[in-house]
Amino acid sequence: MLDCWSVDDNDFSLHDASGPVEGLGYNYTDLVYRPIIPPDRAFVYSTNNRTNVKLLGDETINMFLDFRDWKHMSKLHRFNKRISDSDIILGLKEGNITIDFKEMVDQDATGNYSYEIGGRMFFEASVYGLTFTSFTTSGFFDRLGYEEPKRPLSIFESVFFRKVLPITFGVIVALLTTAYKIYQYKEKRRQELREALADSRAFKKSRTKTN
Repeated sequence: MLDCWSVDDNDFSLHDASGPVEGLGYNYTDLVYRPIIPPDRAFVYSTNNRTNVKLLGDETINMFLDFRDWKHMSKLHRFNKRISDSDIILGLKEGNITIDFKEMVDQDATGNYSYEIGGRMFFEASVYGLTFTSFTTSGFFDRLGYEEPKRPLSIFESVFFRKVLPITFGVIVALLTTAYKIYQYKEKRRQELREALADSRAFKKSRTKTN
């Protein structure tokens, strides 16, 4: 409940049980017609009907595309563009931004930066404006036709282990097998000669006893 009291010239409250006299205060007049706003002071909005986002016609935003150094993430190379097209800001049509990748490649060539590693560059895209502050996206750009360098073969993947060693091992096994068979053959011949000699001696002894 709002209880209004009138005041005198010295700002003392004049409390009256009957309440304030009607007519005190401002003399408001109801508007019975739509206000007329001069064209130069009218607000012009652009609208995306799908998202119901409204945008003042003269609003602009700045888009930044930052490429990060893989070794020192605090280092970046920035490309930026100021966008004033309301349709692009509202997402009603696509915009574009020019990127010169040679600038990062030339910096990498100095040895002080590492923007490209393994044929890839990492980027972050951001948008800033009077009523916009947003993180848009991040990702990678891949070099067209890039081929990863072949890593050096380990000792177990070398030609020696894959070809030379098996062949050498096979030759050694074959030689050992042949040598063993030759040894067995000679040992068998020696055994046969020993047995023949023993039989010959036994035969001579038997003849001597008979005589």
